[in-house]
Amino acid sequence: MKKIYFSFVLLMASSLSLFAQDIILSDPLGLIDNTTVRVVNGDMWIPLEQKIYVKNNSTSPMEIMMKKVIIDTIPGSMNYFCWASSCYPSTTYESPSGTVIQPGVTNTVDGSAHYDAQGHIGISKIRYVLFKNHATEDSASLTVYWNAGYVGIDETLPFGIRFSPAYPNPATNQVSFTYNFPSGTLLPAKVQLTNLLGEVVKTVNIDDNQGKLVLPLDNLHSGIYFYSLLVKEQSLITRKLIVR
Repeated sequence: MKKIYFSFVLLMASSLSLFAQDIILSDPLGLIDNTTVRVVNGDMWIPLEQKIYVKNNSTSPMEIMMKKVIIDTIPGSMNYFCWASSCYPSTTYESPSGTVIQPGVTNTVDGSAHYDAQGHIGISKIRYVLFKNHATEDSASLTVYWNAGYVGIDETLPFGIRFSPAYPNPATNQVSFTYNFPSGTLLPAKVQLTNLLGEVVKTVNIDDNQGKLVLPLDNLHSGIYFYSLLVKEQSLITRKLIVR
């Protein structure tokens, strides 16, 4: 019973400490304290985002600023943040202006952090600090681990086939896929691109069991298309592709 009581006391103390702060952070997953680490997973071609909600827990209006602190980033990647109705370039580390939040109000609109691996695999670590203007010691922070890995396999296909989503998406000149067909899978297969009318506009054959497939997008108008993986003329998967 003593251990249980002690754990309960620690939990209550932690909660009271959190709510004694003038600035309280949260996100769609819940409350955030200064020890919180959010891991944002994604592939190396799709930009990632972390929402940051900011509450004025004091009894008077407060102008709150935002800054980022780089812990470690993957070379070649890019990151930025948005605050005070503006999104700042990657070279900006502190917002030039703040957002005034009224007492007891939570701002769920202005705060967000963004990361683009730009094709570089690895984990970048960045801390985002929200602080009262002219009082940097009055602050709250969130650490984000941006985990950009290989393009994920987001659906289970028959025969043990692995076929990645298109990347990049949206695309301009070309789009790529990675794939793996287990030994014994009936080949050849193909990727077929259709427009909104269902007309086939591109087809590329797959002759190897594994590798990378590049589909050129030249002569295509900007818009929405659909790509399908076909094995023995049977469509196993269809996904959307945006061409710009």
